[in-house]
Amino acid sequence: MDIFILNLPLKNDWFTYRHAPIRFNRRTRQVHVFYTPRFGGPRSYDWDALTAQVLETGRGKVTYYVLTMTAADPSGRYYYDRFEVGNQLLHREEGIRWWEYIRRFMEEGPDSVPDPDWTLS
Repeated sequence: MDIFILNLPLKNDWFTYRHAPIRFNRRTRQVHVFYTPRFGGPRSYDWDALTAQVLETGRGKVTYYVLTMTAADPSGRYYYDRFEVGNQLLHREEGIRWWEYIRRFMEEGPDSVPDPDWTLS
């Protein structure tokens, strides 16, 4: 019984592939977002179909900001998906700098951005 109770949260999507890194492929100009198979599996978006926003979220008296990317159809009239990039941020300017870093990497190449302060091992 204890094993069943301990594994019960794992059946939900609290700890899923969605928390894996998002891949920005500059050569193919695509962004790949990983979702669990329960939500349709990995999704790929064309870079030119994405728009970015820094949204304000609040929890009580503390305000956080989140960089989100929204996918639109080719005409740009209908939005069909949205995902968050990174963690919650304390300042809106951090989200803008993070977006500018991603934009420069995708549009100008890796030589146009500084090396990140940290990398995944």
